[in-house]
Amino acid sequence: MEASYSHRKKLLGRFTQRFFQPFLQPAHLDSDTEIMQELNHVKKSLQVHYINQKAIRILFEYYDSNNTLKMTEQNCLILSPILNNAWIKVQSQGETFFLELNQIIRVTAITQANIA
Repeated sequence: MEASYSHRKKLLGRFTQRFFQPFLQPAHLDSDTEIMQELNHVKKSLQVHYINQKAIRILFEYYDSNNTLKMTEQNCLILSPILNNAWIKVQSQGETFFLELNQIIRVTAITQANIA
């Protein structure tokens, strides 16, 4: 009976490690010239764009269906203030979703140069 418990515990440990492994990997920026903005700057920019309801360009990381870490930059409309000091509700390309602040690498105001 003891060996069975030990074996199940080991299997559970391996499963847990495999399951959470993609989420424990550090994010890598696509190039050496990209800079991750300070969290306070990101928060302030998100709040300003939530209040004035203008779209903002957000570079953020996410996991694809293969649990591979990817990055994308999209024009987003901020739909909520910062929730529980950790989440923001956004809309981009007709989709509404939540972003964790730690996923956000950089926020940029949309200008004519961004549109062109």
